[in-house]
This record gives sequence, C-alpha cells and structure tokens, in this order.
Amino acid sequence: MSHHPDSRFKTYIQAIGRGQKSGRSLTQTEAFDAMSMILRGKVSSLQIGAFLMLLRVREETSEEIAGFTQACRDHLTYPDMLFENAWENSIDIACYAGKRRQLPWFLLAVALLVEQGKKVFMHGSDEPDTNRLYISRVLEELDLSTNMQEVSMSNAKQTIAVNGFCYMDLHSIHPELNQLIQLRSELGLRSCANTLARLINPSRAKFSIQGVHHLHVDQKHMSVAKRLNDNNVLCFRGEGGEPEINPAKDTELMVYRNNQDQHTSSILKAKQSWQIKPKRLDCDELLTLWQTKEEADVCRINTNETYDNKNYSNQSSYGLLAVITTLASYYQLIYKIEHAEALEKARSTWLNRNPNKLFNQLIHNKRLQAVK
Repeated sequence: MSHHPDSRFKTYIQAIGRGQKSGRSLTQTEAFDAMSMILRGKVSSLQIGAFLMLLRVREETSEEIAGFTQACRDHLTYPDMLFENAWENSIDIACYAGKRRQLPWFLLAVALLVEQGKKVFMHGSDEPDTNRLYISRVLEELDLSTNMQEVSMSNAKQTIAVNGFCYMDLHSIHPELNQLIQLRSELGLRSCANTLARLINPSRAKFSIQGVHHLHVDQKHMSVAKRLNDNNVLCFRGEGGEPEINPAKDTELMVYRNNQDQHTSSILKAKQSWQIKPKRLDCDELLTLWQTKEEADVCRINTNETYDNKNYSNQSSYGLLAVITTLASYYQLIYKIEHAEALEKARSTWLNRNPNKLFNQLIHNKRLQAVK
C-alpha cells in the first residue's frame, strides 16, 4: 500500500473508532471516499487493518456498504459492459462462501439456466485459512475449467457468447478488492470485502443473484440495492452462505425490483426435516445426479409436500431437492412468477435436460464411465 497515506483517511478511522458515545457511522459519501482511497493505494496497511476491523466489531451500515460498493464499481478497470444490451437473459451470480457441509448443488441449477439459453457470469474467490470447497476447484475437478483458466475481461464477452457461461476469480476482475479479502490470513477475520464482492455485479448483468449466511444480512443487501437503484436483485440465506436453497430449512427470498422491496417470508417451505452431511465432498456426485435416469423422485416434488427419511435416504436425493428448489428461486426472480409455477417449471427443466452435457460442454468419456 501507499508509503504516503492520505491524511484525510485517519478522520474516518476516528469517526468509527471513538466508541459508542462519541463514534458514528460514515455517510454514503464518506464511505465512498474512504474506500476509493483504499483502492487507489492512498492508505497504509496499518490504517486499512484498523478501519476494516473497527467496522467488523460494530458491523457496517447499509449506507456505508452502499458507498463502498459504489467505489468498488467505479474502480473496475474494463471500460465496456460485459453483456450486450440485447442480452436480456444475462445473470450475475456471486459465489464467495465456499461449501463445507454440502456439495455446491446450485451449480447444477446454473447449468440448467445455461442450457435454456441464459447468459451467466459467475465470480468468486478462494479465501486463505479455510477448509472449504470453492467453485473454482469444483469446475477444475469436473474438467469444466479448461477454457476458463485463461479468461480475462478482454475475452470474457466472447466466452459467454459462445458457451453461455463464464467463471472468473475476483483477482482477475478486481485485484484490489480481492487483496482485501486475502487479508484474512493476517487479520484472522473476514471483513466487509466479502460482502462487497457479492454486490458489485461486475458483469453489469440484468439479474443479480446473491447468497448470504448470517441473519439480517439479506435485509442489508436489499437496502443497498435500493440506495444504488439496483433492480432485479435476489438475495437469500443459502446453504453455507452460497446462492443455494437448503431444503431442510424455510427460506425467505428477498427481491429488489422496480424500486420496490419484495420481502416474501418463507416462500420456500422446508422440503425435509433432516439434513444429510456427507463424509466427504466428492464432486463426482454432481455428475452422478446430473446423469441419473431415475426421475421418480423429481416427479413427486410439489409445493406442499415434506419428505422424510423413507423417501429421501441418500445424498443424491438431497441434492435433487436442492437443485430443483434453487432453480425455482432463480425463476421467481427472472420470470416474476409465484413459487408453485416456478417449481413446476424447474421440474420440467430438469426432466428435459441433456444428461451428457454440462454447461454446453460434453462430459469427458472417462467421467461418463466413472459415474455410471
């Protein structure tokens, strides 16, 4: 960071660090200015650590997060929009939590979107000092990252045009913001940088899908969307903090669209009263489910039914519920439809998928043989 820090920045540290009686939160304008200085390298490493951890202790306000997000967006280096204006089906999906208890079943829901002609830009980051399964590793293990490893913003548009899907690590999209996330190795804690990465929508897609973990954070995302006039945003508390419905829990979907908050309480009722935790996260299980020929389970899924151990006694059955309900939540955002219709549409999409292709790529013959 800068050897000649901007003297103005310490006033922001003083503002948030003076304690409960004398301290205060930053305005959106101040937050924008503070984050802009950080991203331009005008702040010392010591100041950054102090600033982020003070915010962590008392939690950032939606006004501060909005200002920070504005600054991060303004600091993006590529000049042109990633999606063409004609791409009305463009979707931005943020994946920053990593999985610990379950496989990223939502990846199959995303694959179904792509198979239907949607254009999906997915971005994420691997955090230090965690034992989590990140999307970058999953794509690599499934042999889906061959044409993605060298993707940069200069050719991402072509990649999406051809494949309908593109994944990029945050270090290629916004290296300064990624550097803040990587500070966890020194600070031992996450910071607001993890929230900002979910909110920046670097592809400037029409639809934005965000998963969070902690209580009330989804509400904060809605408040930020309103402050920044970000339409068509879906946010919910997903499994492991990723954009994936946990079928063992009631899930509240929150949508910001057309300058209106649409908070729908428990729109997705729990589909089962238990949750299987696999002994290990084997990515081949994703392919096994994708290529299964047994469709009886999906035909039984409906809006009101709850399933028990007798009907759903294995990991792939849990995964099927997660995929279908997650896709239904995406459909509610994209098509502006109610849950029952979205669920039926998701079931139909699953039943009509191509089991030999994933993200429009033919699954390698060796992998086909391995999962049969």
